[in-house]
Amino acid sequence: MPYRCRDCRKRFSTRTGTVMEGTKLSYQTWALATYLLTTGIKGTSSLKLHRDVGITQKSAWHLAHRIREPWRRQQARLGGPVEADESYVGGLEKNKPAHRRLNTGRGPMGRWSGPHQ
Repeated sequence: MPYRCRDCRKRFSTRTGTVMEGTKLSYQTWALATYLLTTGIKGTSSLKLHRDVGITQKSAWHLAHRIREPWRRQQARLGGPVEADESYVGGLEKNKPAHRRLNTGRGPMGRWSGPHQ
């Protein structure tokens, strides 16, 4: 606890009041774990986190839960109706069976487009 409040004389550090409070893990470990948890498409297990970061599986499980906690408390960012101008649904022409290909060229041709076609 390197800092002390002059008014109340309580000691504090840069970790006080954050998810990192009360842990002995380094900032580097927290940063690496946060990166791994936020960049994974399907999420990251505590076993993978323990192997990648080099800490015990129990610490990795606790670390992952502490990193996810602020996301759980957040309110929904989109509170009303959401509209999109255009959307293209469908795969690439080369991935379709030969009898389904339209051979219309490049771009969104042959895909279902937005609310109207």
